Amino acid sequence: MDYSGQAGPTTTFQDALTYISIIGCVISIVCLVITIITFTYFRHLRGKRPQRILVNLCFSLLLLYTTFVVGIGLTSCPNCCIVVAILLHYFVLTTLFWMLVEAVNMYLKFVLVFYDEVRFFMLKSVLVGWVLPIIPVTIIAVLDYEDTYSNDEYCFMKPGYPLYFGLLVISAIVLVINFAIYVQIIRRLTCRRRVTKIKTDKDKMNELAVRVQNAIAIMMLLGLTWIFGFFAIDSSEAVRDLFQLLFCVCNSLQGFFIFLLFCVRRKDVRNSWAYSCCSIGEKPGIFMTTTSRQRYATEKTTVSGNSVNQSKA
Repeated sequence: MDYSGQAGPTTTFQDALTYISIIGCVISIVCLVITIITFTYFRHLRGKRPQRILVNLCFSLLLLYTTFVVGIGLTSCPNCCIVVAILLHYFVLTTLFWMLVEAVNMYLKFVLVFYDEVRFFMLKSVLVGWVLPIIPVTIIAVLDYEDTYSNDEYCFMKPGYPLYFGLLVISAIVLVINFAIYVQIIRRLTCRRRVTKIKTDKDKMNELAVRVQNAIAIMMLLGLTWIFGFFAIDSSEAVRDLFQLLFCVCNSLQGFFIFLLFCVRRKDVRNSWAYSCCSIGEKPGIFMTTTSRQRYATEKTTVSGNSVNQSKA
């Protein structure tokens, strides 16, 4: 994306980034549809707050990817292009704000642990995730929608103050907050005292693998790969190309990574689909009462014990 307003003819590398982005978005669209169906079809998977937030984030990403793939190149229809640019602006903001909601929820669960329950948390989350982004989009559209959203090269915001303050500044603030929360969460998960002593190298490797997977999963939910886009601004050509490539690959495939980490990786999700499609394995309700609740209780005890030890210290 051009931030200076002095874009010239596209290069072969930029064309390649466009194709990579479109292919990645199509893959993510399919994966997000499966993820949304999974967490809405199986009642026992959608009952808790984290799953509801995840579904909303997936919806926002799905709308963003679909709008991008279908409309980013509709420059031949000026009115259509303006509509697409406005929708892309809105869905980028909704995705960022839902990632912020995810960060706040993780902060409450893993860092604070003991806190007064937030009343109407999901209602407030919906207002932040879906309603709050309307404000900057509406302000910019009312002030001068033609000059901001009309673009001859691609259907997105033109470089200028509306883009800088209506999107980039907001994105930077959200990502800084999410990164700060991410550091605290990872620190809490990696530095907490173990409930049981690890005796074998295999156990150590298994725990390390789980922690790495958890770190990647949290990073994807908080959208920290979006930071690559900021590293590409005003950098040398080689550095800019590197971060543009990382930005395109990681963010166009964010839906794919969410599918892998929260559907394929989770045993309760695999068990639910296996039982529903082929009557293989345990019934989902039984599985939740035996495996998932034990895992949740163990994690809660471990984190809580660490918090108590820190408070005593």
